[in-house]
Amino acid sequence: MTTSSKILCDADFIIALFITTDGNHQKACDLYDTYDFEQFFTLNITIYEVATVLSRLLPQSEAITALQLVRNRFDNPVIFEPKWEESVYDLYNT
Repeated sequence: MTTSSKILCDADFIIALFITTDGNHQKACDLYDTYDFEQFFTLNITIYEVATVLSRLLPQSEAITALQLVRNRFDNPVIFEPKWEESVYDLYNT
Protein backbone atom coordinates (compact mmCIF):
# COMPACT_ATOMS: atom_id res chain seq x y z
CA MET A 1 0.00 0.00 0.00
CA THR A 2 1.37 3.40 -0.91
CA THR A 3 0.14 6.60 0.66
CA SER A 4 1.37 10.17 0.77
CA SER A 5 1.70 10.18 4.57
CA LYS A 6 4.85 11.21 6.37
CA ILE A 7 5.44 9.03 9.39
CA LEU A 8 7.60 10.14 12.32
CA CYS A 9 9.16 7.05 13.87
CA ASP A 10 10.40 6.75 17.42
CA ALA A 11 13.23 4.55 18.67
CA ASP A 12 10.89 1.81 19.94
CA PHE A 13 9.47 1.29 16.45
CA ILE A 14 12.89 1.19 14.78
CA ILE A 15 14.36 -1.13 17.41
CA ALA A 16 11.37 -3.48 17.14
CA LEU A 17 12.12 -3.83 13.41
CA PHE A 18 15.52 -5.35 14.19
CA ILE A 19 14.95 -7.26 17.42
CA THR A 20 12.95 -10.37 16.59
CA THR A 21 12.28 -11.10 20.27
CA ASP A 22 10.73 -7.66 20.82
CA GLY A 23 7.02 -7.96 21.62
CA ASN A 24 6.24 -5.44 18.87
CA HIS A 25 8.51 -6.92 16.20
CA GLN A 26 5.77 -8.32 13.97
CA LYS A 27 3.57 -5.27 14.36
CA ALA A 28 6.50 -2.98 13.46
CA CYS A 29 7.35 -5.13 10.43
CA ASP A 30 3.74 -5.10 9.27
CA LEU A 31 3.57 -1.31 9.57
CA TYR A 32 6.91 -0.91 7.82
CA ASP A 33 5.74 -3.14 4.97
CA THR A 34 2.53 -1.13 4.62
CA TYR A 35 4.30 2.08 3.59
CA ASP A 36 7.12 3.10 1.27
CA PHE A 37 10.23 3.59 3.33
CA GLU A 38 10.67 7.11 1.91
CA GLN A 39 7.69 8.10 4.04
CA PHE A 40 9.50 7.34 7.30
CA PHE A 41 11.14 10.18 9.18
CA THR A 42 12.86 10.22 12.53
CA LEU A 43 14.42 12.78 14.78
CA ASN A 44 18.16 12.99 14.29
CA ILE A 45 18.69 12.32 17.98
CA THR A 46 16.61 9.11 17.71
CA ILE A 47 19.32 7.56 15.51
CA TYR A 48 21.76 7.87 18.42
CA GLU A 49 19.28 6.27 20.80
CA VAL A 50 18.73 3.39 18.37
CA ALA A 51 22.49 2.91 18.00
CA THR A 52 22.93 2.73 21.77
CA VAL A 53 20.15 0.20 22.29
CA LEU A 54 21.11 -1.99 19.34
CA SER A 55 24.72 -2.10 20.53
CA ARG A 56 23.47 -3.55 23.82
CA LEU A 57 21.03 -6.05 22.30
CA LEU A 58 22.95 -7.34 19.29
CA PRO A 59 26.48 -8.50 18.64
CA GLN A 60 28.54 -5.47 17.60
CA SER A 61 28.81 -6.48 13.93
CA GLU A 62 25.03 -6.92 13.70
CA ALA A 63 24.43 -3.62 15.48
CA ILE A 64 26.70 -1.84 12.99
CA THR A 65 24.86 -3.40 10.05
CA ALA A 66 21.47 -2.52 11.55
CA LEU A 67 22.56 1.07 12.16
CA GLN A 68 23.72 1.37 8.55
CA LEU A 69 20.28 0.16 7.42
CA VAL A 70 18.59 2.67 9.72
CA ARG A 71 20.70 5.50 8.37
CA ASN A 72 19.94 4.45 4.79
CA ARG A 73 16.22 3.86 5.23
CA PHE A 74 15.50 6.72 7.58
CA ASP A 75 17.45 9.22 5.53
CA ASN A 76 14.99 12.04 6.17
CA PRO A 77 16.01 13.00 9.70
CA VAL A 78 14.24 15.85 11.41
CA ILE A 79 17.07 17.85 12.92
CA PHE A 80 16.49 19.95 16.00
CA GLU A 81 17.76 23.46 16.00
CA PRO A 82 20.73 23.46 18.41
CA LYS A 83 18.85 25.50 21.01
CA TRP A 84 15.94 23.00 20.93
CA GLU A 85 18.24 20.04 21.41
CA GLU A 86 19.86 21.73 24.39
CA SER A 87 16.40 22.40 25.84
CA VAL A 88 15.58 18.69 25.53
CA TYR A 89 18.75 17.79 27.43
CA ASP A 90 17.97 20.37 30.10
CA LEU A 91 14.46 18.99 30.51
CA TYR A 92 15.81 15.44 30.74
CA ASN A 93 18.33 16.43 33.41
CA THR A 94 15.74 18.05 35.70
